[in-house]
Amino acid sequence: MGLQDFFMQKKIKEKKALLERNFGSYGKVVEQDKKIMVYVSQKFVEGKRHINFNWLYDIDHLVSHTEMCDAFEDFSIHYIIDGLTFSDDVYFTFPIFGNICISHCFFEADVDIYNEGANTTLDNNRYCGSLCVYPTSQHFIIDVDSKCTIKNDEMKNCFDDQLFKKLKIYSDEVVIISSNLHVN
Repeated sequence: MGLQDFFMQKKIKEKKALLERNFGSYGKVVEQDKKIMVYVSQKFVEGKRHINFNWLYDIDHLVSHTEMCDAFEDFSIHYIIDGLTFSDDVYFTFPIFGNICISHCFFEADVDIYNEGANTTLDNNRYCGSLCVYPTSQHFIIDVDSKCTIKNDEMKNCFDDQLFKKLKIYSDEVVIISSNLHVN
């Protein structure tokens, strides 16, 4: 192995370690085609009501923010939340430049999604307002700074087949495709 190959291998290991340090607790992290793909695990979200992906604001990661920008300057970050179940209220907060795809998930209570970054896609999810104790609190709020796409989603109150109480979407652009949204 030549000296150039050695330094290239070292750089690759450093980038992997940086990804693992910043995103590893969320689940599986893959670098692919100028994208950082973060596959969020059920284990990471289990028992959490507020799921904050804003690592940029975490004081422990301030040094790595500069490292991340240097190492992944032309990369985009994609958070993939696929096939997970949320039995309690859930409040997602995503970072400034994260693309979000939430697909094949089941939500049994209130959902709030705040994305200060790129696009948010909800695909093939099921939302079942099941809070019988507080029937007026069932809500679904999306607050994103860019495009929000909802496709093949179903939202309804599963217990009494009434309308879901609140759906609020704040976005620059909203696209709803083949979705069944039973809301007021």
